[in-house]
Amino acid sequence: QGILYDAYVTLSEPLVGMAIGTTVGLLFAVVMTHSRFAEQALYPIIIELEHAAGFEREDMADTKLSKLEAMLAQSSAFAEDIALLAELLSLPTEGRYLPIELAPKEKRAGTLAVLIRQLDGLARKHPVLILFEDVHWIDPTSLEVLSRVAERAQGLPVLLIVTFRPEFQPPWMGQPYVTALTLSRLDSKEGETLA
Repeated sequence: QGILYDAYVTLSEPLVGMAIGTTVGLLFAVVMTHSRFAEQALYPIIIELEHAAGFEREDMADTKLSKLEAMLAQSSAFAEDIALLAELLSLPTEGRYLPIELAPKEKRAGTLAVLIRQLDGLARKHPVLILFEDVHWIDPTSLEVLSRVAERAQGLPVLLIVTFRPEFQPPWMGQPYVTALTLSRLDSKEGETLA
């Protein structure tokens, strides 16, 4: 996935939608997008939920649901929150949670609200650093989540760093709580130094 993600995965703790680690009471998250998945709604969020929960390839659905519950317990999730995220992750919940009987539009709105509530709950316990990388490839629904995170972060101890190519125009640019930094391309010597 990437250098930052690989470095952080060994320090993993739960932050909904993001692989995170901790250092000195700070939660940090890395969410990466990719051009191959630009048309798959919430793909980077789903992948990071799975990583943050500690899903293993061989885990059965019941084990994955238990891991999701343990992760969400960190932010005091409600039963409906767990059921919505379990459905997002295609995990069966029969016998543990009531079926979600919402119209698709309401279910989508509820799922996005859960993601923001989880950030809210975690940020009230620890400062949070979130890095969204390569946002120029983000799908529209993940961009909506990111936009909500950007708006909500201004009232929480959250630092949100978003990387993207110049052709991408984020909807939150120009807001008083946003600082933009343009980085120039590294020359070959600088690139070698980093390698």
